[in-house]
Amino acid sequence: MISQLNTHTLRITDHEKGKTKLKKLLLVLLAMMMLLNGLTALAYSNSKLGAFGVKEEDEANESAGQGNGIEWADFAPLVNMMGIEGGFYAYDDYNFRFWVPDAMSQSLMTQQQVDDGLIDLFTDADESYAITVQYASIGEDATLEDLKTVVDKLYEGASLTKINGIDALIYFHDGTMSVVTPGENGYFLSLNYNGVSDQGFLNVASVSMASLQRLED
Repeated sequence: MISQLNTHTLRITDHEKGKTKLKKLLLVLLAMMMLLNGLTALAYSNSKLGAFGVKEEDEANESAGQGNGIEWADFAPLVNMMGIEGGFYAYDDYNFRFWVPDAMSQSLMTQQQVDDGLIDLFTDADESYAITVQYASIGEDATLEDLKTVVDKLYEGASLTKINGIDALIYFHDGTMSVVTPGENGYFLSLNYNGVSDQGFLNVASVSMASLQRLED
């Protein structure tokens, strides 16, 4: 999360973890695109997508993280295919919205979380998974590239991409996938998906991430 990056208190426990998880995410996104394009058969169980195939890493990057980037129009049909109910949450003050599964509901935040810049928190019934929405600063006039420089000192595998035309940074840390986009005056919006070590939640988090949109669009 952004507040943790700002204080530089996180430690690198495994230099290859970020690379491996990012590659895994790219393959998940690629598999979803293959599904939509009819290049592979649908195979899922208990509302969780399985693995659909593997391509070389460079090709996966080109399909899932480069070019036009990630587009919600490509992934929206997967919501029905996965058999998961959900809906969009809009944040007028921050000019964005994103999709959250109905299995996760808004939860009370602690004062410390609010002080750290959290503006919303979603958890499942037994709190095995969480999505935190954070709006915080790492310094006036800071850019997404500046943030990536900080992240690269802590984790490997961070990637710059676009989500529905929005510049974004994606990285993994301690079982969490963070998706960060620039705000104003050095502030950044961060969607943090806690629990992506579970393949099923990584799939759901990938769809949720792909839904991030500006309200003005």
